[in-house]
Amino acid sequence: MDSQTTAYLFILLGMLLNAAALGLCWRLSRQMPGTGAWFLGASFVFVSVIPLVVNLIYPWLPLVSMHNAGVALGQAITVAGVFSFFGKRPAWRSMAAIIAAFLLLHTWYLYVDYNVVVRTVVASAALAALNVFGVWRLITEPWGRERAARIFALAGCGALVTALALRAVLSVAYSASLSAGTTSFENNIVYLLAFIITPIASTATTLGLIMMTVQRLANEREEALQEAREAAEHFQELASYDSLTQACNRRFFLIRASEELSKCRRISQPFSLLVIDLDHFKQINDTYGHASGDEALRYVAHCIRAALRDFDVFGRMGGEEFAVVLSGVEREQAIRICNRLRENIAAGTIRHDGNSFTMTMSGGVVTATDGDDIQSLLAAADVALYQAKNSGRNRIEPQLPDARSGMTHQPGRRARQSQD
Repeated sequence: MDSQTTAYLFILLGMLLNAAALGLCWRLSRQMPGTGAWFLGASFVFVSVIPLVVNLIYPWLPLVSMHNAGVALGQAITVAGVFSFFGKRPAWRSMAAIIAAFLLLHTWYLYVDYNVVVRTVVASAALAALNVFGVWRLITEPWGRERAARIFALAGCGALVTALALRAVLSVAYSASLSAGTTSFENNIVYLLAFIITPIASTATTLGLIMMTVQRLANEREEALQEAREAAEHFQELASYDSLTQACNRRFFLIRASEELSKCRRISQPFSLLVIDLDHFKQINDTYGHASGDEALRYVAHCIRAALRDFDVFGRMGGEEFAVVLSGVEREQAIRICNRLRENIAAGTIRHDGNSFTMTMSGGVVTATDGDDIQSLLAAADVALYQAKNSGRNRIEPQLPDARSGMTHQPGRRARQSQD
């Protein structure tokens, strides 16, 4: 087997591997722009090498035309894929003009004025010009997280342009040094070495394009995971917090309050619980409307949040009732905090939709003992709150441990609501 046949078979195998690799890349990333064009372009180049190999066994000039037309079209499609990958419209007109000029000159020097050297120069120059479009797009696009992969693709594409230009230059140099004793042009080892460099550079470009695809897939997966995490956090927030006041909803408050009670017991710290109910809230809704009532709830939530520490747990238990966990706070201090909160709420004026009004709150305070859980503490605080309502409202009532003996259930809210 002579050197020319070896070189062509080497190219055929290389183009087959390139097409197979880009086909797998496209299969794994069908929705990504450009990958389908890369596979199609590589397939055209591979198929176009077959007539070149056949021509060695059965020489026929149209096989040479088929080879060159297929390679040029395949290269143009691959470069167009680079444009599409970055969301840009391919430079079809410019590339079509290059291919048309190339095929016109190639046909002339194949069928009219046969000259293999000129054809080689024209083919190398045309293919180099087509790949310059790909190099330009790889350089000028904003550099993102696929920087390393793009550098690899750029190096391969740049090497391909260099190899094609070198092939053209060597062809011209060989033509200028022809002599009777010179090896035929197509079997010249210098020419063939330059010819072999082309598929190597093409393979490097293929690897770079695949790396770019993999990196973008990884980036998209990371972005999708981040969006999923944010969505999960959003839904978790919706499931855990009251949308009107941004306080914990009842379910989440009970979870957090239980955690705080367990922590206080582990480190031997006091634990106090406050239950708040707004006074005459129904009258506010009836007089000023439910929108003003919502504004009042937001105002109360703001006052509560401003009076608490960052780690204190605060929840809306339903309607106009709120609950607060005061970790590490004894009963007397809890009563002072609650009274300060009560005074702040009473001192403020709520303005909404042209209406101005004030409001007050009543509260019950309880401090945990060894036998308490959150449900028993809520029941005890609710009893104290009921006492505050019966004592004239706008006040805080503590529930003493000795008043809680035998209490196993929460007194009905209806009694308080009937008074409100």
